[in-house]
Amino acid sequence: MGMTDLINALPVCMEADKVAKSLRQEKREPTADEANLIAKADALRDALIQVDVFEHATAEEAQPGYVRPALVGTEERFKEMDQTVFKEAA
Repeated sequence: MGMTDLINALPVCMEADKVAKSLRQEKREPTADEANLIAKADALRDALIQVDVFEHATAEEAQPGYVRPALVGTEERFKEMDQTVFKEAA
């Protein structure tokens, strides 16, 4: 998916959102055409939000054992912490 796909999906998704809002407000089931529009918009959104489109962002990431620096830093900070489980303040 590229920028063109995003631009082409936008009007479909916006129209489907209007229909979905109308359905909620009117408390009714969609017509066949409305259901098809919503399904098409959902499929486009699903395709657009896939984050694993590329196997590796760089050649370095493709190397066995590679760990992103941010993950290494996060792991180091967790090791230094006394608390390793999130707890909400009372």
